[in-house]
Amino acid sequence: MNATGRDSITPYPHMHAGWQVMAISNLPLVALQPLTVPVLLHCVVTPIDARGRLADSSPARFLGLAPGHPISITAVPHDGRQIIDVRPGGPNAVTRQGHLRIPAYLRHLCRIATGDRLLVAAMPGHGLTVYTMDLLSEILSGSAPPGRG
Repeated sequence: MNATGRDSITPYPHMHAGWQVMAISNLPLVALQPLTVPVLLHCVVTPIDARGRLADSSPARFLGLAPGHPISITAVPHDGRQIIDVRPGGPNAVTRQGHLRIPAYLRHLCRIATGDRLLVAAMPGHGLTVYTMDLLSEILSGSAPPGRG
């Protein structure tokens, strides 16, 4: 409280949604602890370019796959369709810019075209799984039973 018997109100220099944000001093605040729950799954929807690069490199970073890191990229059968499985180690590598690049023969096998949006799910210990929107739609609608990934 100040000399007038009221809490002192200090205006912040920021506006929020047209309202001036005010801070009331001398209020007890609880000290928040940092979040310690590990994130076990990282998912993104990202387009693929004409050279097979996935635009979002965060799944590779999430798994600690640095540029040049060797990876294996394979197709895994899924109810008559294919999903793409990426694991550490193998003949392929993360690009110098940190992106994953799906080889042409796998893009053709999985019917992936330039600009298609793909769901990429990364899980430590399991690698990455890449789903096409068509297959994801089938899985979610119930017309294709969920498989590996």
